[in-house]
This record gives sequence, C-alpha cells and structure tokens, in this order.
Amino acid sequence: WLYGLGTPESGMVSALNEQTSRALLIALAAGLLALFLALVAAGWISSPLRRVTETVKAIAAGDLTRRVGLSRRDEVGQLVTAFDEMTDSLVEKQEQLQGYSSHLEQMVQERTAELQRRTGQLAVLNQAAIRVQESLSPYTITWTACDELQKMGAFAQIFLVTETGLLQHVHTSMSEDMLREIRASFPEPIAFSLPLASIQGIWPRLQAGETLVATDLLPRLSAALPPETRPAFRWLQEHLPQAAFLLAPLTEAGKTSGALVVIGQEWTPADVPALALFARHISVALEKARWYQAESQARQVADTLRAADLAMSRSTDLDGLLAALLKHLGQLVPYDGATLLLLERDGRLRARASQGYDGWPEQKQMRTASFHTPDCPNLRTVVETQASLLIPDTQQDPGWDRTAPGAERIRNWLGTPLVAGDQMVGVCSIDKTEPGFFTEEHQHLTEALASMASVAVQSLRLLEQVRTSRARLRGLTQ
Repeated sequence: WLYGLGTPESGMVSALNEQTSRALLIALAAGLLALFLALVAAGWISSPLRRVTETVKAIAAGDLTRRVGLSRRDEVGQLVTAFDEMTDSLVEKQEQLQGYSSHLEQMVQERTAELQRRTGQLAVLNQAAIRVQESLSPYTITWTACDELQKMGAFAQIFLVTETGLLQHVHTSMSEDMLREIRASFPEPIAFSLPLASIQGIWPRLQAGETLVATDLLPRLSAALPPETRPAFRWLQEHLPQAAFLLAPLTEAGKTSGALVVIGQEWTPADVPALALFARHISVALEKARWYQAESQARQVADTLRAADLAMSRSTDLDGLLAALLKHLGQLVPYDGATLLLLERDGRLRARASQGYDGWPEQKQMRTASFHTPDCPNLRTVVETQASLLIPDTQQDPGWDRTAPGAERIRNWLGTPLVAGDQMVGVCSIDKTEPGFFTEEHQHLTEALASMASVAVQSLRLLEQVRTSRARLRGLTQ
C-alpha cells in the first residue's frame, strides 16, 4: 500500500513566515527588555558610585561636611555607609589634630613668652650683679640690689641679722604708686625688725642655704610679729593678698647673715635658681664691703693713733696735750661730750679739759667740776679697779650719780683710767645722750689712746708742778 500526504506549498511558506515573524518579534521584545533591565541595573549601580565620586572630589577640595547619604541594604549601601563613616572618622581626626596643633602652638607661645621673661630677668639680674659688685658700701649695695629688682616689677626687701639676734630690715624698693600709698598710710618712716622666733618655720631652711617660695608667709607672720610691726604687715596682706614671697639667704663667712625677700605675683619655683644666684652676688658684695670697711677703719685708727702720738709727743704743756687727746679721741669715738679728770693729791678728780656740751646750761659747771671720788660710785669703780667702766643706760644703773652737773642729760657713759705704770693719773670720761651707743670697740679705742697719753700726761703734769714750784720759789726769793 502506498499512502501519500500533500500540503500546499503556499500555505506552508505562509505559516513558516508567520512563525518566523512571531519569533523575531519575541526576540526583539526580549532584547529590548534585557536592554532596559541592563540600563536600570547599570543606573542602580552607577548612581551611588557617581555620588561617591562627587563626594570624594568635594572632600578633596576641602568640604568635609559632604556625605554620600545613601540608605541601602545591599553591598553598595554597605560601601557608601562605610565611606561616610570613614569621612566622619577623618573629620574627627582632623579636629583632634587641629586641637593638638592649637594646644602645641599655645604651649610654644607660652614657653616663648616664659623664655623671653626669663631672658629679660637674667639680663636684669646680670646687670644688677655687676652694679652690686661695683660698690664697697653696704648701704649702696642693698639699695642697688633692691632698686634693680624693682625694674622686674618686684617689691624687694633686705633683712640682716643683728648682734642681738633680730632680723633687721635695712632697705626696701617699691613702685611709686605703692610708695605713695604707704606714705599716706604711714606718715612716719617704717623701721622694724623681726625676732627669729617669729619665722621658725622658715629661718632653719634659710640657714641650710635653701631658697624657697612661700604664698602664705604674711598670715603666718602676723600672729608672731611685735605689735609695732603688725600694721605694716596687715597693709601688705591687704594690698598683696595673692603675692608670692621668694626668700633667699644672704651669707657671710659661711653663715646665714640675712635674707633677700622678693614679693611678686608671678614667682614660681622655676625662678629660684636665678634669684638664689643673685642673692649670692649680694652676699659676696656685702662681705667684700665689710672687709674693705674693716681694713679702712683699721687703717684710719692706725693713722689717728699715730697722729695723736705725734701731736702729744710734741706738746710742751699739759693743756695742749689734753686738747690733742680729746681731738683725736673724737676722731675715733663719736662722743657727744668728753672730760679729762685729773687725780689731785687730795684724792679729788678735777676737770682739766673738756669738749662738747655746747648749749648745755650746765656747760660751765661741767668744765670746772670737781668730784670727791668716794661719793661717785662710777668714778670710784674706775679709780679703784684701774679698769674701764661702760654704763649702757645711766637711767637703769643704780650707781649713777644723778647729782653731778649734766647727769640727767647723759644716757650712755664710758670712763677710762689714765694710768702711768701703776700710778693712777686720772679718768677720761666720754658720754652720749642716747643709750646703748658705745660698744666694746669704742672702749678698746679709748683705752688705746688713754694708754698712749697717760705717761705723757704724768710727765707734763710733773713738769708743770716743777715749773710752778720754781715760780713760787723765785717769788719767795725776790
């Protein structure tokens, strides 16, 4: 059997063409959809990247406030979020760096200002040390030191230890404004001394050579100060409540002899070395000045004694010798009045020469006074012991003869015997109207001159007696 199937060619071609057209349309539609989807996907990815790029460029240009600001949960969103967090961290680090930079710059400025201040301070102190070393006068040294410190804006004081153990104020420098205020508050000059017991918390440290800064010195001192000094310290406490006190020891022969006190608002422990060094310069200058003064005084004493010996050896009469003795004694010991009393045969001491007492109502009586030695305890002591007697304050001495001419005016008295060999010749009496003036040094100088004059006085007195006897004898024979 033979089976056959036939289809018209035109119908088949038509169906094939229709199917091909439909396939092409579907393919074109799929391609367009794929292209659209590709474009959408590309935009979805590239848009955030463009914003990141723009943000990066803005940040690179200096705008640290720009952020991408995209909220997405996919990988791109995570990338953008990480980028914004990185930018925030960068800004924070930059702000920290700027803060560090500002702080560092401020520190540099402060250190520079401090360096300039200390450089200026050292320049002033160096110049001050030069000026201090140029002087041989203790007063000029202390004045110069305080004056130079005033140029630094400081209120400076110098205290020196006295023989009685007091810390005596010797000089102060201050600004004109402060000086006017102090003069208005205290019309009378302020001169005071501090008992060392009042600064027991500080003095041992100064004795140990320590320079220290104290901000609570005035309150600590106020309660222990003598009554006469408290008003001045209260004034300082009111006007300088926050002031810092820098105290540096002044030394002499290895011992603390005083203190340099510098008062200011800006003293710190860093200022201690420079001012401690300046205090040592002051100490050296004062010690050098004292040695110079001691040498000058010793030379002056030697010259005066030599001149007195020459003048007395050339004297041919007793009155001239006694006048020379009183003249040269006045050059050695600054007395107010002096009398040379010679011992008579009747045991009385008679005034033979005197100096001073000008304007005293008792002047004439004092220059012609005669004393019965047993009735005058002070003169009796000198004659009996053949030793000097120093009365610091006659009003406190029970043996002082208040009935003698001018005795009430005399407050300080020194009697020195004139002894030739072992024979009493007389008494050299010198006095002052202020108590406590004469010292042991004055006593030694008076004794030295009296010892030189005693033999000459005795010789001229004997010569005077011989001349008197001869004149009396000639008168009797004529």
